[in-house]
Amino acid sequence: MAMDPQKKTEWVAALRSGKYEQCTSHLHTKNGGGYCCLGVLADIQPGVHWAGGNGYDGRMVPMIGDIHLSYGGLDESTLSGRLSATFSIEMGILRESAELMAMNDKGKSFAEIATYIEEKL
Repeated sequence: MAMDPQKKTEWVAALRSGKYEQCTSHLHTKNGGGYCCLGVLADIQPGVHWAGGNGYDGRMVPMIGDIHLSYGGLDESTLSGRLSATFSIEMGILRESAELMAMNDKGKSFAEIATYIEEKL
């Protein structure tokens, strides 16, 4: 399934907005407040809230109601910096999510990632 054009436009705009500080290895952190590019996608979804952040590194989990949008849930031992397969499929990014995560964690800027999203998704 391809990414919804409106969602893509909103995500690219959010990445370029300057509102989000970039971080690596986590979707969002309480300590410092950074986001990875996939965390920004989660953050712009209607009704999303962030839970967790009580561990040593402040990793947080995006949720809508009581549904986790990331892999591993809230348990510190399994909490991950990846979006769940279900949410990735819903967003139309399942095949690209690993590449986007790698780009973010290897130092590509949000602007560079936004260009990739425009051209490839």
